[in-house]
Amino acid sequence: METPIADIWSLPNAREALTIFAMFCATYSTRLIGWLLLRNRTISPAFRRALEAAPGCVMAAIVAPQFMTTNPVTITGLCTAVAVAVWSRNMAATVIVSMLVYAGLRNWI
Repeated sequence: METPIADIWSLPNAREALTIFAMFCATYSTRLIGWLLLRNRTISPAFRRALEAAPGCVMAAIVAPQFMTTNPVTITGLCTAVAVAVWSRNMAATVIVSMLVYAGLRNWI
């Protein structure tokens, strides 16, 4: 059963809007708290490198469990992500290209 296109593009109801707002607050508060705590301090080069590595670590933690699948579409998407990441060293390009490959294969297969 397909979802009507009107349902996909409709505005969120109150519960959905509250959930989106709560996720925004949770995400933004972590950045704001970090900025407030560190804004007047000099951080060491080692700590700076750790902060710069954090986005990659988060991405790896999200993606790693998917490697335990036997679904060929998921495996192809993961292999695409690894290849683009190694080739481009660009997180945005990695996410965009791998999601396009995954979405295309998922709709095609």
